[in-house]
Amino acid sequence: MLHLTRHTGFGGGAAFGAVFRAAQSYAAASTSQVIDLTGAREGDLAVVCASIVTALAGPAGWTEVVRYAWTGISYTAAVYSRVLDAADIAAGSVTFTNAASGGHWCIAIYSGPTLATHKTSTESNTTSLSCTGFTKSGLCRAVVAWVADSDINDSFTIPGNMVQRATRGSPGNFGSKLCDIINPSDYTNGSALAFTGFVAGSPQMGLLIELT
Repeated sequence: MLHLTRHTGFGGGAAFGAVFRAAQSYAAASTSQVIDLTGAREGDLAVVCASIVTALAGPAGWTEVVRYAWTGISYTAAVYSRVLDAADIAAGSVTFTNAASGGHWCIAIYSGPTLATHKTSTESNTTSLSCTGFTKSGLCRAVVAWVADSDINDSFTIPGNMVQRATRGSPGNFGSKLCDIINPSDYTNGSALAFTGFVAGSPQMGLLIELT
């Protein structure tokens, strides 16, 4: 099942920030997940996030930004990225193959940055998740957070300085959100990003990614 968020135009981007193009989310129903690239243009950076992966190998030309094994639960999350070329735009989609059929997938597409770098990983099993902060590089264009909750709901609250781009929550699957800050000046170096409203005892994890 697909959930699509599409923003047109260039609103919301700072002079030196990223421009958000589009985002989509999926509840994985099989081991083959087709990710739609609708809204993308040649040269855009696509960031694909998965909450549950097993023996996942990214498609040719895609970079594995991070593969993170939860210590609080027997699953692994992953983030992939790629600067899209003309062939990607013509194809209109990309397929990821994963041995696990559950979990969620999200994609966000940005204009401006060309590189995604994993900065921090954080876990919790309380009612809040405070993602460890980091120091931005001089070329920072955006901060992206990929947060997943094992309580199968996506009703948790994101930080006030972030924008939610894609979310997914459904029975039998995790709750997940992909959020960002596309004006780098809205993120203070080293500051934690606090997500709240979880159910205590249900593991959560958050990955922070810097786009440059």
